[in-house]
Amino acid sequence: LASRLSASFSLKLREKIFKKVQNLSVAEIKQFKTSSLLTRTTNDVTQIEMLISMGLQAMIKAPIMAVWAITKIVGKSTELSTIVGAGVIILLITVLNIMRIVTPKFEKVQKLREEIEKVNGEIEKAERNYELNKAAELKYGKLPELQKELEKEDEEVESKKENTLLRSKVTEDEIAKIVSRWTGIPITKLME
Repeated sequence: LASRLSASFSLKLREKIFKKVQNLSVAEIKQFKTSSLLTRTTNDVTQIEMLISMGLQAMIKAPIMAVWAITKIVGKSTELSTIVGAGVIILLITVLNIMRIVTPKFEKVQKLREEIEKVNGEIEKAERNYELNKAAELKYGKLPELQKELEKEDEEVESKKENTLLRSKVTEDEIAKIVSRWTGIPITKLME
């Protein structure tokens, strides 16, 4: 349910962004960089989609389960209630620490992607203006460095598996699981 809602929301948001950009005047378009527009319509919308999906799951499932568990535990024992309370506090501290660690990495990856889009725009502009030396410097110097740095960050995140939010690729298994949830057809078993 959360996946459907978030996907539906992101589809509508992308459509609205596209229509808004199409209605901008030439002067307004010059205020924005192409790289910025690309990032806003792709990465940012995907991040919002993931936030909605995970947020809905957390906001719907977690409180219901927590209230149910607490009511069951409180009726049984005060010692057990204390242990559960301590567990909840430890869990909150852990989540906050993970967010504190992951946020800077996430921002770094985002900035690298924006910089790559900006350099691609500069390359196109230099080629249009026949500034071939500048285009070559950017294309064979700066761009590969940025791509290598982004690749390094992606590999680091993938190797540590600290946060699945930073992945920019969706695996076949993940798609199969989502389609299975939506349709009730065990696609993961069909793929074996």
